[in-house]
Amino acid sequence: MLELVRDGAHGLQIDKLCAGSKLDFNPLNTSKPDVALCENLVEAVGRLLKKCREINPEFCIAAEAVQDRLIPYVDVFYRNSRGNDIAPLRYVFPEWTSCQHISAPADFRGVNGAVLTGSAICLEPFMYQGPLSHPLYTRLAEYIQEVERIRGDLIDIIFLGSYFDTQHARVTVLDGTKTDNPLRARQIGGEVMIPDGGGKSSAESSSKLLFRVHGHLETNQRAMVVVNQSDEDIEYRWEFLHKKVAKATLYQPFAQQQTVLNEHSLRIKGEGLHVLVESE
Repeated sequence: MLELVRDGAHGLQIDKLCAGSKLDFNPLNTSKPDVALCENLVEAVGRLLKKCREINPEFCIAAEAVQDRLIPYVDVFYRNSRGNDIAPLRYVFPEWTSCQHISAPADFRGVNGAVLTGSAICLEPFMYQGPLSHPLYTRLAEYIQEVERIRGDLIDIIFLGSYFDTQHARVTVLDGTKTDNPLRARQIGGEVMIPDGGGKSSAESSSKLLFRVHGHLETNQRAMVVVNQSDEDIEYRWEFLHKKVAKATLYQPFAQQQTVLNEHSLRIKGEGLHVLVESE
């Protein structure tokens, strides 16, 4: 393996490092329950990385891993990020992230989910059996290119920044009707949505429009990622709660960035993505 590094390999990917992640309460165990089954594995990975970096100081490891003890050694975890959720490690260690697996040729929602949680995108055309250049993946490839353009501009906030989940912001969905009745507002905040006087969890009733909040580690500038999980356009209002924010810069794929005001509603396309960055 070290010969591969000497030959120029820049990184290593290790599957199944999630083994040994259970707690061991065996009374004969002389170690702490949370390290008894995995610590030797963790130490082995640490020794391997040390030897690799003696050859190439920039060498990195990616792994299918779950243990927080591997954070000092593994740069990208490709487990614990699925759909629109990510492991609690993301809250505690902002420098940590995992991968969102994208294999279907029209998985735009999966790509949006990666932006939502600040995950790396792991592309697997035809379940690793084909190229991204295949015509079936053309639209997805173009979309990912646009998404990465936006993330490149905002990398210190929505990828390398703090992850606040749904804290410090609120999104209000505006339901239009075919009658002359005014628009009805449904607030989504703190993962709780309150439609028509009854409280329901977001998992049950706000699956069409999701948002997550990120923040710059140094300046604390906040950004809100909003994704539309439905096929229909949705009109909504946005609000940051950590302080009064009257305007923000709106980023979206295949469009120029623009300044938007808090007092005006926004319309997001079906399977669309918005990133709202508070104006400094």
